[in-house]
Parts: sequence; structure tokens; C-alpha cells
Amino acid sequence: MTGYEWDIERLRQSRLYHDNIIKLQEECGELIQAVAKVYFQGAPTPETRQHVIEEMVDVKICMDIICGELHIENAELVDMRHHKMLRNIMRIEGDIDG
Repeated sequence: MTGYEWDIERLRQSRLYHDNIIKLQEECGELIQAVAKVYFQGAPTPETRQHVIEEMVDVKICMDIICGELHIENAELVDMRHHKMLRNIMRIEGDIDG
């Protein structure tokens, strides 16, 4: 286990499962707000860009905690990301609908 994985496990165990789920929802909401602010400004400022980065990291940490809760391995995420990327590429090339 790496130092990061150990830290994630410590964070995971510091809260109840339900609380970890709620925390992820809260952080996703904050990321949505940060991205919306950039969108409505028309272009990111250094401050709004930094805020988006901070919120993305918070979401990533929470996602890693939930992966621990649900026993999701990184390989599963990599496989699904690959599948979804191929599907999206096929969509933009017109090979599939939707």
C-alpha cells in the first residue's frame, strides 16, 4: 500500500459509510459550482481556475474513498474509462448514436 492509499484508507475509516457518500455528493456539488462560475464568466481567471483544481482534487479524494468502500479496484476504473472513451470516440465519428 502506497502512502496515498494508506491516507485514503485512514480517511475512509474516519467516517461512516453513509457520511463518506454524503461527503462525495457535497464535493461534487462544489465542483459543479466552481465550473459553473468559470462558464458564466466566459473565461477562467487564475483564481477561478485554481478553485476548479481544488474542487477536482476534493472530488478525486472522495472518489478514492468510495472505491475503498465499494472494493473497486483501479483496474476496473481503467477498463471502464477505456470502454467509455472508445464509445465516445465512436459517437463523434458517427459510428453509433447517442
